Amino acid sequence: VLIAPQSAEQACGFGGRYFKRIIGLPGEKWQERDGYVYINGELLDEPYIEAPWTGNKPTVVIPPGHYYVLGDNRDNSRDSRFPEVRYVPADLVVGKAVVIWLNWNLPNAPLWSRIGNSIH
Repeated sequence: VLIAPQSAEQACGFGGRYFKRIIGLPGEKWQERDGYVYINGELLDEPYIEAPWTGNKPTVVIPPGHYYVLGDNRDNSRDSRFPEVRYVPADLVVGKAVVIWLNWNLPNAPLWSRIGNSIH
């Protein structure tokens, strides 16, 4: 759980708390190829990603004191792949989500099978 960076709040009109996964740690090399995440050249196992997604981003090195965050709904997530979020300073990380409270599959209904599941 992180506090929305001010630049993200200004660009999106949404502030408050963001629920994102910390995918990259300070000093790691992060890359996205064909919708898959690579950390230091190694494919990241992400069993929590349920829907296929697309994307290619060049390799970046995460700066000291910052994290790279991604949402689980990758094709519809404002996260570190966007310049208004990019690298999240450590002081904006304020907690850890441990259970799924509500999960929507817009424009349909909630994904009842995921609600209450622990986050891994």
